[in-house]
Amino acid sequence: MSEDNINRFDRLLSVLAGFFAVATITSVAIAVDASTSEVPLYSNYARPFTLAAAGIGTGHYLGKSIKNRQKYQTHFALGFFFGIFIQSIYYTLDEVVGSIPYPAIVIISALFALIMHISPLLEHSRDMASIMEIFGGWITSIFLIYMSVTKFFLSLDPWNGFKIGYGILSAVILLIAFIIWAEEPDERQ
Repeated sequence: MSEDNINRFDRLLSVLAGFFAVATITSVAIAVDASTSEVPLYSNYARPFTLAAAGIGTGHYLGKSIKNRQKYQTHFALGFFFGIFIQSIYYTLDEVVGSIPYPAIVIISALFALIMHISPLLEHSRDMASIMEIFGGWITSIFLIYMSVTKFFLSLDPWNGFKIGYGILSAVILLIAFIIWAEEPDERQ
């Protein structure tokens, strides 16, 4: 099927597929009881950056899906990052860093990326568009994968034995394959 004119229902299905990809990975993590409550390094230093990356990725792909309705991968990535966005808010709802609640980091960074896409800034500046594509797209995706895998391995306490199953390893491999597949060339060139 040509990707020139994707109807709303197909776009919605693509977004839902991305959302359920995250829901599946989260369900598997909950089933194996992965937790980082014993890892203060992650909670104190990495979490704010991870939340900002989730917000920027969500805003980036939301903005791209509003401006460009011709790529299934963009809508899938929107659903994927929207799932991470919802989870980021849910799992940090009662936590505060300094005087800012953690969910504010996700929301503010998502609004930043979305406004960049809606405004004429990216259309009129190739440099800014390239920076947004890099930091909102593949760098954010790689960072989130790296932090998720690191957080998971730290929660397993690998020094007490290696407990990861083939199911989790498969989920990580599928996630990496999705990120590689979801990236698309810049349409502005």
